[in-house]
Amino acid sequence: MRLRDVEGFVLIRGRYRATGDEGPSTVFLAPYGDPADPSQGPRVRVTCATEGLRTQVPQGTFSARCLGKVQEWNAAEGVLEVQAMAIFR
Repeated sequence: MRLRDVEGFVLIRGRYRATGDEGPSTVFLAPYGDPADPSQGPRVRVTCATEGLRTQVPQGTFSARCLGKVQEWNAAEGVLEVQAMAIFR
């Protein structure tokens, strides 16, 4: 099955960091797999509503699990887009 064909919810465990963009949505990135350079390799991009965050976003990277719905796989950028339902630290 291709990543863009995933239906339903996924639970993704990883080391996330906030992109720094603030507004109605907060975006977190995590490397996918074990690339030599995590900033250049494939990534998971998780988007959630900023107003739904219960605690302050940690500085730097942090371990978490994200329950969400796959939105799309962008093969050109190597990014799996996920809309978060919940993020557990």
